[in-house]
Amino acid sequence: MGITRRIRRIIKGYMKTARERLDELEAELNARRELEDYLEPGSGIDVHLPPETAPPQARSTQPPLEQGRATSSAPPMSSDILAHFRLLGIPPNADLHQAQEAYKRLMERAKPGRFPEGSEERQRAEQICQRIQQAYDAVRQYLDPTSARFDRLEI
Repeated sequence: MGITRRIRRIIKGYMKTARERLDELEAELNARRELEDYLEPGSGIDVHLPPETAPPQARSTQPPLEQGRATSSAPPMSSDILAHFRLLGIPPNADLHQAQEAYKRLMERAKPGRFPEGSEERQRAEQICQRIQQAYDAVRQYLDPTSARFDRLEI
C-alpha cells in the first residue's frame, strides 16, 4: 500500500471520529437547550391536563366534584407546589413513583460532571440540579408527609 493511501485512510479515520464527537456535542447541546427551555419559569407548560391525557392509574370514574372530595385528605395544592410539579414535568395528580422517575430522568440530563471543571456550563448545570432537587423535595414532602421524618434520622 502506498504512502498516500495510508495517509488518506488515517485522515479519514480522524475525520470520522471528529464528526462523531461533533455529533455527540451537538446532541448534548440540544439536550441542554431543551432542558433549560423546559425549566424556565413561564415556559408555557400547561399543568392542567385534560382527563383523557392523564395516566390511566390517575383516571377515575367519579365525577369531578366527587374527586375533589375524595382526595380531601391531601393538603390543598398551592401555586408553589404546582410550579414544582411543572418543573418536574409531571401532572398535579401524579403519584410519588412518577415524581421519582421524573427526578431521576432530569438529574441524569443535567449532570454537572459532563462539563469541564470551573466552566460556565458546569455552574449552570449545578444550578439546574439544585432547582430540580428543591422541586423534588417539595413534591415528595407534599405527596408523602412522613418522608421528612426519615430524612431527619441519623444512623
